Parts: sequence; structure tokens; C-alpha cells
Amino acid sequence: MVDFIGRMRNLFERLAPIVSLIVILLWLSACIEKTGNLLENGGFERDYFNQIAMWGNEAHIYSTDAVRFFVKDNEGHSGTRCAAIANLVPNDSKIIQWVKVKPNSLYRLSCWIKAVEVEGGNTGANISVLGIGNSSPDFKDTAGEWVYTELYGRTGSQQNELAVVARLGFYGSLVRGLAYFDDIGLEEVGSLPADSVLVLNFFDESKDSYKPRDTLVGTLVLIGVLVLILSAAVLAGIFLYIKREFLKDFLRKFFKGKKVPVSGTGKERRLKKRLIKEMEVLVRKKYKRGQYEEIEFRSHDISEGGIFITTDDLSQFKLNEEVQVDITYEGNKYSLGKAKITRKQKRLTEGGIVRESGYGLAFLELKTSIWKAIASAF
Repeated sequence: MVDFIGRMRNLFERLAPIVSLIVILLWLSACIEKTGNLLENGGFERDYFNQIAMWGNEAHIYSTDAVRFFVKDNEGHSGTRCAAIANLVPNDSKIIQWVKVKPNSLYRLSCWIKAVEVEGGNTGANISVLGIGNSSPDFKDTAGEWVYTELYGRTGSQQNELAVVARLGFYGSLVRGLAYFDDIGLEEVGSLPADSVLVLNFFDESKDSYKPRDTLVGTLVLIGVLVLILSAAVLAGIFLYIKREFLKDFLRKFFKGKKVPVSGTGKERRLKKRLIKEMEVLVRKKYKRGQYEEIEFRSHDISEGGIFITTDDLSQFKLNEEVQVDITYEGNKYSLGKAKITRKQKRLTEGGIVRESGYGLAFLELKTSIWKAIASAF
């Protein structure tokens, strides 16, 4: 029991620095402030099963008969892909991504849009921020061309996130048609390009103050989930370690006093039926990348678990080295597959003279059908 507790302590001492490092890296990644384009997958080059990665979606009428959200190949403004919204009935549909922002800061939201035969309503394809009553200039048909649009906005005094939307339709404007979106970007800017540029409020002006979703709680929940996953992995590793150690102790006690270790442990399984016959053995070992060396031996001792090959040179293989083994008996060749060098041995007479020396090999993938063929031939 004391030995077992000591092994557990050593295991925890090995795992603790690794788990601590992972937790610290997760904390640092949550604290690092992103610069440049704040949106993930703004070029829509990534997708999950043809759904737009990192973006959610909503629609006034949400059904497969009313709207389709998808990634379009070979249609992008840059790269090869773009996002697409197809309103099959008059609808207000949008893809959404929440982004962390700074309070009282100026941002530019930009996008390239291609609109195809958008009908109905007052507002076609556009970009905006969820919850405000304004959008970028909208488009209903761009004659097969990509057009650039942008808008500027300022965050509220308590605002730390907003939701960017690429939209086909708007509040009170239900439209039918197709729109493509690409290279959507949200960037913090220090100043406006011209005094005449309209600056929107990127928050709901009808509220006294902007109350964002609690991103701190969300981050803590994410870290908590990751810690739970790591803890589960550590516990699983401990369980498997304990199981292996108890299994070893049990097998050690069970086979105490017997010559042969148990089968299925990767060692030669000499409890199996042994066949004592002279045979030729061809061992193939890897010695360079993609190249193998073939060495011929003799053997007179084989079982379903392994084989003993005789040689005076015990420097040819390393313990636990994996090799390929073939045998030839009475002109018939049998491929035994992979084997592992489990021991090297010298058999001595009572006077200390070497009677026989060689290697013990344990079969790793010997098929039952091949063994039966060998047994019947012997």
C-alpha cells in the first residue's frame, strides 16, 4: 500500500506542472487583447459541414423553406469562398458574430457585398450591429459585381461587446432574393477619414445604459469546462495506471513459481503449446529509413506466443526492438508478421559452458489460421 501511494505521488508530481502550464496558457489567452480585424473567419474560408464557421444565424421566418445559409465556393471577393443568404420567401435573415469591444471607442465595420435580384421591402443586403436602427448603405442588385460598404460607430460608456450582422432585410423590411458577403471586418480606429462621415451609436439609444452580456462569466465558464476536461483526462490516466498496476500485481502473484509470464502482455507466451522442430527463420529488421536487413537463423522452439532463435552473436538486436518474422519448415514458408525482441539468453551446462544462446521473440500479430497451419504441418 505504501508503495502504491508513493507511485501515485510521483504520478501527481509529474502531471501537476503540465496541468498548471495549460491553465496559465488558457488564462493568458483570455487576457490577450486582439487587434486588427476583431472578427473570426471574416473571409468565410472555413466552414463546418457547409455551415458558416464562427457565425450564428437568425431569421424572421426560420425554416428550410424560407431561408438558406451556406458557404459558396469559387465566388469570393478574395480567397475562394464567401457567405451566402438566400431568402426563398419575404424575410429578414442575418448571420451574427459577437465581438469584444472597448467602451467609448470608435470602430469601422466594413464588408464587400454582391446582391442578386433582391425584391420587396425598403432595405436589401447590408451590414449593421444588432439592436440599432441603422445599417450601412444597402443593395438589391449589384449587376454581378462586388461592392464595398462601411459604417462607423461608437460604443457606449459601459459596452464591452457587440454583435456584427450581415443581413438580407431589416427591421420592418422583408425581402426575397440572394446576397453574398465577404471580407467582413470590424476594426478600432483612432479618427474618422472625413468630418462628413456619419457616426452611429453601436448601442440601443432607448436604454439609459448599455448592459452587455456578461463575457467575464462566459470566459470563466469556458475555463471551468476546460479544467473539468483536463481533470477528467488526469483521472482517466490515474485509473488506467492503477488498473495496470493492480493487474501486474495480480498476474505476478498468479504466476509466482511458474516459468512463463502471462499471454497478452507483449512478452513471449510460453504457457501455450510448444512445438519442438528444426526450422529456418528469416528475421527482417529496419536499419535505415525505408530499408531493411534480412538475417537468417535456426530455431527448434516455437509456440503460439513466440519463438526462440539461436545465434552466438547477441549484439544483433536491442530489447523491445520490433522485427518481421518468416519461418520455413519442410519447404513451406509461413509469414508470422511482427514480433518483439523480449529477451536474449545463454543456456549453460552445469559446468558453465554455453550450450545455446539466442533471442526470445514475442509475436505481436500472429493470426490463428497461420498458427493452425503451422501446428498441423508440424
